[in-house]
Amino acid sequence: MSRKRSLEHIQLLRDDLVAGMTANGVPEQVQTDIYTQIEGYAGYGFPEAHSCAFALLVYVSTWLKVYYHAEFTCAILNSQPTG
Repeated sequence: MSRKRSLEHIQLLRDDLVAGMTANGVPEQVQTDIYTQIEGYAGYGFPEAHSCAFALLVYVSTWLKVYYHAEFTCAILNSQPTG
């Protein structure tokens, strides 16, 4: 989610969203639930580039875990803080 999709921007679109859902017969409670989820994501979401980088990290980590399990586990244990 980029700067232009900030919480303030999402709030500006609320009336149009509600009007469209009402016109399509979406119940009021469902409208509220949908908007609440969108609003929550606006504060959390991150750009697609970050999601792609994270997906690559997960893919490589999984590959290492499958094909080099002992080394992967050792590296994880060595990188964890003690305590």
